[in-house]
Amino acid sequence: MSQPIIHTELYARDHAQLAAWYQQMFGWESQNQPEMDYSSGWWKESGWGFNDAKNGVKPGEVVPYIASDNIENDARRLAENGATVDEILPVPGVGRIVHFRDPDGNHMALIQPVMPGTEPAQ
Repeated sequence: MSQPIIHTELYARDHAQLAAWYQQMFGWESQNQPEMDYSSGWWKESGWGFNDAKNGVKPGEVVPYIASDNIENDARRLAENGATVDEILPVPGVGRIVHFRDPDGNHMALIQPVMPGTEPAQ
């Protein structure tokens, strides 16, 4: 039996403020836990993978990928709300991705998966 990833932790200057930012951006529910000086949040499905360190990504960084139905719109909203957003890139057989850094500098990414049979011919 595999053990799914059920928690990813991001470090922030103000944990409650950053939790609220992710709730605004992606609808993630969050809860401030002042007794622990911590905020927690939850979401449903998640995946995991491994990649070589390159293109400014350092070994040891964790880069969660967030699902997107409209990557252009989500990338624009991120930029308008304080994120640093890279170029949207196609990944053949997978979809399109865009890396970004949230207002506290955490490295994240969006992915808009390709539906089977909808990828353009190469």
